[in-house]
Amino acid sequence: MTIEEISLFIESSAATKNDTITKVFYGNKTYYGFFNPSEDYDTLRALNKWRFVPNESSVLFTDDNAKGTTKSYSVILNGNDIVKIELKTFVYTK
Repeated sequence: MTIEEISLFIESSAATKNDTITKVFYGNKTYYGFFNPSEDYDTLRALNKWRFVPNESSVLFTDDNAKGTTKSYSVILNGNDIVKIELKTFVYTK
């Protein structure tokens, strides 16, 4: 996907919130989690690279967010390898 397509999705949706699940089709893999626009967002964006927190790391990310040590829980995805992005929201029922 292009820089414009991905940044538009990130900047205009809940894709960066950890109460939603973003599904990223990346080559032959599928990632679930959320985008993390940290302080290196503009640098990575210029290279069509994106910081993404996989679902399995989201609890650790949230716990360490206040400490500023959250980058170790994220992966950098190359936008050229992203095929499609979907947003899933939680629906709570009783």
